[in-house]
Amino acid sequence: MSQIKCNHLSPSLLWDLRSGPPLPDPVYHRAALAVILNRLERPVIEVILGPRQAGKTTLMNLLIRNLVESDVPAESLFYLNLDLLADIRFLSDPQLFLRSITDAMTGAGLPAAGRGYVFLDEIQRLPEPGLFLKGLYDAGSALKIFVSGSASLDLRARIKEYLPGRQHETQLLPLSMKEIVQTEIPQLPVPQRNIPSFKNDGYWKELDDLYGTALQKVVLRHIVSGGYPAVHQALSQTESLEILQELFTTYVQRDIMSWLRLGQAGLFNDLVRVLASQVGNLLRVQEICSLLGGNRATVGKYIDILEQTYIIFRLRPLSFQARDVLRRMPKCYFMDTGLRNFALRDMSSGPLRADWGALVENAVLMEIIKGIGPLEEIFFWRTKAGAEVDFIVRQGRSLVPIEVKAGDLAPGTLPRGLHSFLGRTLPETAYVINKSSFGIFKKDKTTVFIIPLHWLPVMGPWTQG
Repeated sequence: MSQIKCNHLSPSLLWDLRSGPPLPDPVYHRAALAVILNRLERPVIEVILGPRQAGKTTLMNLLIRNLVESDVPAESLFYLNLDLLADIRFLSDPQLFLRSITDAMTGAGLPAAGRGYVFLDEIQRLPEPGLFLKGLYDAGSALKIFVSGSASLDLRARIKEYLPGRQHETQLLPLSMKEIVQTEIPQLPVPQRNIPSFKNDGYWKELDDLYGTALQKVVLRHIVSGGYPAVHQALSQTESLEILQELFTTYVQRDIMSWLRLGQAGLFNDLVRVLASQVGNLLRVQEICSLLGGNRATVGKYIDILEQTYIIFRLRPLSFQARDVLRRMPKCYFMDTGLRNFALRDMSSGPLRADWGALVENAVLMEIIKGIGPLEEIFFWRTKAGAEVDFIVRQGRSLVPIEVKAGDLAPGTLPRGLHSFLGRTLPETAYVINKSSFGIFKKDKTTVFIIPLHWLPVMGPWTQG
């Protein structure tokens, strides 16, 4: 893929038209790209947030490439990585920064009031990012501004405080299985909406004969190694493991500790390992405190930090009383199964793992979260009697239960918890993700889809099945 030119800041703090670093190989499809491109003409600042190395810089470069390929002059494109800026004072005054851009545009023969595009990477380096962006926005220029920021507890708040209604946030997480499949198996004829449009076993079996093995490889690799792009771009399993190690030690153990000035490194690291060993379980904070010897306030604070920095995700129970959701215990999962497995130093795969069922459940949840719509929410369901459904996707009054089984489901049968939920709520559709069985049948008013795990990448949207 050829390199694209745009304006980069030189060491002398002047804009210089040149090629940036080459894009990684392969460049994985990102669903967020089309979403952001559809908003190019809207007068809002595009804010891309997510963990380090999730692909934010690559996404910005893909946006730049799309603009150039749409005949936008390279001279009107400006990219600045604040991590590489030696003197942050260059961005102390929004007016001076804007003047540097208009000077560069007029120097290239473009109108000073013409349309320009500014990309500011790693905006969290600024002491007051929201105030700086407000200054750019209030100047009323014709610039379209894109910013990215790595996980930081207060970055989102520091931006929203100054830009209410004037920014649109995109959360960029590690690659989904769907994004990997769209890149590595582009010939796969994905149905118009999702796999329930496969109306007969014959059609599904024909596709499975053609693509099933390739899909299994993608899904298994993702379950074990997670979705960080560099892990999938690695040339060998050894390199992939080295990248995971670097991610874990620099991001989880160093960056977060440094950002937040956490005083108890041992407790924090032990907590990460304990949470990794308990994915899919109820988050019993007091039990963890007893196990680690930490006080509840400190352990609770560290759990909050891990969630806000995209390491873990707390899944809340479904309740029709809002107060009950806040009171009742959540479950804990990892946002990336590769980091989770590395925390336990176990990169093995398959049912011989004692935690294989929990690991598959974690991977399915993350795939649902990465593809969920803006009006959809996800919960788990559990009764006092112990009946349970792994995941419930809710949009308005529509409820879609999703149960995960690491093994195969016997034809025509339902897990006990799902059977109980269907009897109580009568949803239109329900799903069981299992090892390899496929089927569609009716249970009272509910259409139940039995889906093989390796077809998970073509699923969704869940509430429109």
